[in-house]
Amino acid sequence: MARNAATRSRQNGSDSMENLLYHRNTQGYPVKLFKHITEFINKTAVCPRCAGVMRCPCIITKGGPNITVCLPCRRNGEESVEMENIKKGSLILDVKCPLKERGCEWVGKLSGIEGHMESCGEFQLECPQLCDLVMKRSKMEDHTTNHCLMRVVKCEHCEVELCFKDLEHHFTICPKYPLKCECGENHKRKDIEMHKRDYCQETLIECEYKFHGCNVRFKRGLKEKHGKENQ
Repeated sequence: MARNAATRSRQNGSDSMENLLYHRNTQGYPVKLFKHITEFINKTAVCPRCAGVMRCPCIITKGGPNITVCLPCRRNGEESVEMENIKKGSLILDVKCPLKERGCEWVGKLSGIEGHMESCGEFQLECPQLCDLVMKRSKMEDHTTNHCLMRVVKCEHCEVELCFKDLEHHFTICPKYPLKCECGENHKRKDIEMHKRDYCQETLIECEYKFHGCNVRFKRGLKEKHGKENQ
């Protein structure tokens, strides 16, 4: 399968939901995800330390300034209380898919963004069959079913299951693979020698009267003619 714009090598890596959704490895969301930058976001929901929209907001009550920050942004010695009202207010805000630039037009509530990312067609995934390709989720089913070199297939002749990449070699040893005899007939690999030895009309055989002095060799198909000619 040719690599195209939908595929990348594993070296480039698949997408990470954490990197797409969460700001600077914290539990906050990048402001650019939000469809509208509201007063609530600017004045209430943005963490003053990481500048992300807080996913787990908490207000510092001891050991530091009386501010609301992301839970991971607390510093040593600071104690806090979670702010559920801010969290609930953020979850009803409209957001865009973080993969909008790749073509995803999804818009929904923040509360549904993780669910969307589990099905977003633009999300880049590693092939589950370990063929070293990374591609859009929307292309993955066709790839794994019809193109992946590591997909499991059945030999059409003996029905053994194996990786598609090994199929060509398997045909060189498959006992039921059809081989064409000199006579034009097709026979399974496991039967071809017996056919040549006992039945093939092109096989050279000795006259049945060899021990009576006839040393002629002829094709099996000419046996009757030889017998008539030497009566």
